[in-house]
Amino acid sequence: MKILLVGKETYMYPFYYLIEQWSEKNDLAVFWVNPLESEFDECDLNSSTYYAFQRQGKTKTYTLKDASEKFTAKLDEKIDVEKIKEIEKKYSFYKNINCQIISDQGMTGHYHYRTMNVPVTYEQQLLWIECLYGNIEEILDDFVPDVIYDCDIAELPRTVLNEVAHARGVPYISIAYPKYEMYKIPSYTLSLGIEEYLKAEYVKCLEADNVDEKSYVMEFRNKSSIKNEMYMVKGNTTYDYSGEPLIDTLKSIYGRAVYFWKQDRSKKNKRLKKENPILFVNSMKYMRFWIKTRMYRRKLYKSKDFFEDPVEGEAYVYMPLHLIPESTTFSMAPFWINELTAIELVSKSLPAGWRLYVKEHQAMLGERGEDFYNKVKKIPNVRLVRFNYYNDPKPWMEKAKAVVTITGTAAYEAALLGKPSFVFADVPFSLIKGVTKINCIEDLPELLHDVTEIDNLEEAAAYIKAVKNVGVPINLNYIMNSAYDNLTQGTELQPAFYDEIEKLRYFFERSYERISDKQKEVTR
Repeated sequence: MKILLVGKETYMYPFYYLIEQWSEKNDLAVFWVNPLESEFDECDLNSSTYYAFQRQGKTKTYTLKDASEKFTAKLDEKIDVEKIKEIEKKYSFYKNINCQIISDQGMTGHYHYRTMNVPVTYEQQLLWIECLYGNIEEILDDFVPDVIYDCDIAELPRTVLNEVAHARGVPYISIAYPKYEMYKIPSYTLSLGIEEYLKAEYVKCLEADNVDEKSYVMEFRNKSSIKNEMYMVKGNTTYDYSGEPLIDTLKSIYGRAVYFWKQDRSKKNKRLKKENPILFVNSMKYMRFWIKTRMYRRKLYKSKDFFEDPVEGEAYVYMPLHLIPESTTFSMAPFWINELTAIELVSKSLPAGWRLYVKEHQAMLGERGEDFYNKVKKIPNVRLVRFNYYNDPKPWMEKAKAVVTITGTAAYEAALLGKPSFVFADVPFSLIKGVTKINCIEDLPELLHDVTEIDNLEEAAAYIKAVKNVGVPINLNYIMNSAYDNLTQGTELQPAFYDEIEKLRYFFERSYERISDKQKEVTR
C-alpha cells in the first residue's frame, strides 16, 4: 500500500518511529506542510523533524518548495480570478475558498494578535491558494497514495490537501479529540463535523446498559477537580493559574533569542525571510512579539485592572475563551474566530438579570491586546472574570446556568456535570444530550431562557462507551515530548513510549480498515 504521511514540526515525531515497521510492506512518502521546515537550512526549527527524516532516508519527500517559490516570485502580480473560481468550483466540498484561507494564521493576522505576521492583501491570499493547489495536485499525481495519515489538522496546506484528497477518493485519516480521557478517534474529514461511524456507534450504545460508563460519569460529577490529564504536561499552560517566576521568563526570552540567532546564521534563511516575510517570519518581529507577550503575561497575572471576581449567587452563563489562533477555531469554526463578536452576541441573548462570565484562556495570556479586554469590560452585562479565581474549571460550571464555547472542552465537561452547554460548530461530544449546536444566533435567547439542569446520565455514558468502542487511548503529548528529547538530546526512550507508538500504529491501521471496501477500490 502507498501511504502519504503528513506533518509539521512536533506532529511528525510519531511517524519517525513508525516508518521502520510500515516501510517493510508499504511504500511511504512524507509531505511537509510547513515551508520553513523544508526550505530553511538546518537549524533548531527543523533539525529534529525535516532533516532527521532526511537522515533516516526511508521515505520519499514532498515539500511546498514549488508553491513557496511561485508565491514569492508573484507576490505583487495580479490574480487570475477566473482560475481561482475554477479551483473553488472543483475543490470546495468542505469549505469555500475564503473559509479555507481562514485556517492559515499567516494569512489571517487581522484576526489575531500575533504581530510577527505581516499584513497580506486579498490578492496575496488567493495567490497562495492557487500555488498550494498546484503543488499539492502535483504531489498526489506523482505519488498516488492509497491513504493519507496525519496527526494534526492545523494550517491551510492540510485544508487544501483535504479537498484534493476528497475529490480523488483518497482517504485522509487524522486524529480527532472526543475529550474523554486520553482517547483519540479517527476523523475522515479533518475534524469538520461529526463522523458518521461515531453517530452510528453512539445510537447503538444508547440501547446498552453501560454500567461502567455511568459509574464514571457519577464519579466525574463527585470529583473536586476535573482537570483533563491530556493538558497536564510539560509546556502546556492550560492549567497554569499562578504564572512563572521571573527567572523562567528571562530564560524563555533568552532561549528564543538563541533559537533565532542560530536560525539566522544561514544566509539562505535570512534571504528567504527578506524575500517573503509572509511565509518566512522576520526574526526581530518575532522576538519583539515574544518579549512583549512574556512580559505582558506576567503583568496580567497580577493585574486588578481587567479581571474581576465572580459575585456569589449571581445568575450567569460561563464562556471560557479559546487560544487564538488554533485549529479548534480557525479550522473547525471559521465563522466564529472573532471572539469579541461572539461575546457581544451571547450577551444580547441572556435573560434579563443574568450576566455573562467571560474567562480568558491561560495559554492566551499576554497575546491578546488590552483593547480586547477594554471592549469586553464596556459591555454592561458582561464580567471579565479573574481567570485564576479558581484553580480548576469545575466551580465555574457548577455555579453557572449554562456554558457557551465555540468548540471547547468546557462543553463536554459541562455535559458530564449535567449542565446545558452551547457550541458553534459540530464537535463529537455534541452528540450528548444537553450540548446544543447554535445554528442560528437568533435562536439563542429562547434556548438560554429555557435552560435547566439536565438528566443526561444515559446519553453521557453512551457517548463514553461509543468513544471507547471506536477509539484508542493514546498519550500523544507524551509521545511528542519523549521523541523531542530523544531526537535532540539522545535521551533513552522508555518502554512506555513504544507502547504508545504501538497504539498509534494500531489506531491508523484500524482506522483504514474501517473504511468501506468500495472506497478502498476507488483509491487503487
